[in-house]
Amino acid sequence: MLHLNNCLTTISGISLVLQLIEEREREDAPRKYIRAPRWEPWNDDRIPCIRFGEIFLLSTPL
Repeated sequence: MLHLNNCLTTISGISLVLQLIEEREREDAPRKYIRAPRWEPWNDDRIPCIRFGEIFLLSTPL
């Protein structure tokens, strides 16, 4: 039983060290901002034209 505990402790220690190394590599990597694609309702084929008008109709002052 004692041998099993030492083995698990060693495996846990190795995994912790590998995780710390991986985190450092991630922090050192240059970060880039990638802009998400914009949703353009007028270019969306999933909304029928009539429904588009109902959803995005702007009220005009009378």
